[in-house]
Amino acid sequence: PVSLKLFNATVDSATVHVHVESASDGLIVTPHEARSVPTNAVQNTIVWDPLVAMTEDDGIRIPSYETREVWLDIDTAKVGPGTHQATVAIRSGPSVTKVEIALTVLPFEMAGYDAMRLCMWARYDKYSVPDLLAHGNTVFPIGVPKATAVEDGDEVRIDVDFSTFESFVEPLIGHDVFLLLTGVPNLGIDWREAAYVPRLASYLDQVMAWLTERGIPEEHVALYTWDEVGGQGWDAVRRFVEFGRQALAARPGVKIYVNGGGDLPMFEELQEIAAIWSPAFFMLDEDTPVMNFLRNTDAALWTYNCGYMYARPLGWNTKAINLAGEHRMQAVFAANYGATGIGYWCYNIGESQWDPTPMEYPIVYHTAPDEPIVISRRWEAVRESVEDARVVVALRERLSDATTSEA
Repeated sequence: PVSLKLFNATVDSATVHVHVESASDGLIVTPHEARSVPTNAVQNTIVWDPLVAMTEDDGIRIPSYETREVWLDIDTAKVGPGTHQATVAIRSGPSVTKVEIALTVLPFEMAGYDAMRLCMWARYDKYSVPDLLAHGNTVFPIGVPKATAVEDGDEVRIDVDFSTFESFVEPLIGHDVFLLLTGVPNLGIDWREAAYVPRLASYLDQVMAWLTERGIPEEHVALYTWDEVGGQGWDAVRRFVEFGRQALAARPGVKIYVNGGGDLPMFEELQEIAAIWSPAFFMLDEDTPVMNFLRNTDAALWTYNCGYMYARPLGWNTKAINLAGEHRMQAVFAANYGATGIGYWCYNIGESQWDPTPMEYPIVYHTAPDEPIVISRRWEAVRESVEDARVVVALRERLSDATTSEA
């Protein structure tokens, strides 16, 4: 992004219009207006967090002797290496100021999405899913497809209903995504029974085959049966392990996602079923028995953030948070500590952030499913962080290659 600060040096208020006059082929430049919103009562201040996409007809009113910001989102995905240019015209009445932008795109490819996954817990609709994908979100938690157990003589047939699931998966086709399937499949009997295993085997056979046909391979699917079981105590941990054994008996090698904290003995039991660990972000750099254990298992290491340790005061006070620490550098920090995925609670679940709400969890401004997403500085910082982490990983791999020239 490119930030333009517009200062009104006159004694009268001014209305400014921003127009992308020209851009190199394939270069997409979208102006955004930085707007102010109130924080919650705990912070009781104003922040310039939302970034509202502008058209040529949209004007920004700038009071006398005040400054407003225009944020230029520049998408280089469709341009090749080389120098690319854009001209942005800023008009106020008869006056026009032009800003010339030149970008050099290097002949360099970031590491793939597997190098740094991003998971935003979200409410999905026609606006949120494209925006999530555009910002590098590649992990999508979604409820398991519904199924019906049909008695057929002495046999039981499992019929999976993909009708609702299909509408969710369709916009993901063609993208490198990873699905976390939440919940326990209801297959007509209690999941603890021995007879549940063959039913689950049939169910998972159908689900994995259906997803594979749509370009989502089985290695990009994990069961996210329960959330943060360590924090719920030993009964929850043992229940998860018991279900995991059933799942692995039904489909050896199926991945199971385990998130949250807990005590070392809990993780030692969960190791039997875990394919992906996802401890809280603040745990990553700890030299503790828990983290040393997690780092030395065969499971992948991801992380997620719902604690917001940079918030002041601590808690869900995120609009005015330390942007660099909490969002801009988080994926880079995670890569440094061996993680290959990050996440945040949350994307758009909760009250509208245009108002002073107590819980400032949502990272975008989204009031209803039929209304477009308004991005934020925080959300843009997350995208930049994930991309930088993928650059760091690619450079690290290149430097470790013995064939790389020292020159």
